Amino acid sequence: MHRNQEASIFLFEKRLAEKLHKPKRKDTVCEVLRGSVRQLERFRHPRILQVLHSVEECNETLAFASEPILASLANILAYHEASGSGASGAPSTGASHPNAVPQRPPPHAKDYSFLDLEIKYGLLQVRACLLYIF
Repeated sequence: MHRNQEASIFLFEKRLAEKLHKPKRKDTVCEVLRGSVRQLERFRHPRILQVLHSVEECNETLAFASEPILASLANILAYHEASGSGASGAPSTGASHPNAVPQRPPPHAKDYSFLDLEIKYGLLQVRACLLYIF
């Protein structure tokens, strides 16, 4: 990663996996995350997220850096789902942990709506990525 390069940081707090009831689940979850990032680093395709800096790990967290992400589909859909159902407050970004703090989507997520053409093109991009992977 270059010195003033923009990036998105993905952070996983290991204590969240400790709350799972099965023994050694934390180790399993962390190993799956490490392996998934290593696998993601190997893919070089314009429609697949590019890892800029591999996994860094300490006792409490795992983290890696990717190319900048402006919003996730989960952010946009969570905002529209919450506003469409009349729910109040900040929509969740899909975190299922009961103690997770709901995060507000980026400001442009609430102003975004998908055109039919965008949905079709997005599905074609997903198809192209799956064909590349398999």
